[in-house]
Amino acid sequence: MKNETKFNLGDKVFAIDKKTTKVTEFEVEAIYIFVREEGTSIRYKAKGTSMLEPDYDEDKCFATKEELIDYITTPEFIAEQ
Repeated sequence: MKNETKFNLGDKVFAIDKKTTKVTEFEVEAIYIFVREEGTSIRYKAKGTSMLEPDYDEDKCFATKEELIDYITTPEFIAEQ
C-alpha cells in the first residue's frame, strides 16, 4: 500500500482555525496517516502547537488562501455546515 500526502513537512498551508473559525496559515510539523478498513485519513499538525491542539484534515488544507476561499464558497461546503 502506498499513501501520498498533498503536503510535506515544512510546507505552508492554509486552513480554517478551529478555535476562531478564521483563515490561518501554518507550517506542517507532523503528518498523521490513519489506515482503516473504511479508508485512509491524512491529518496535519501545525508547527509550534502542542499534541493536545487539534490537527487539520488534509481535505481542508490548501496551498493558497484563494484555494481555501474557493472551497468554502462551494455548495458542497455550505451543505456541510
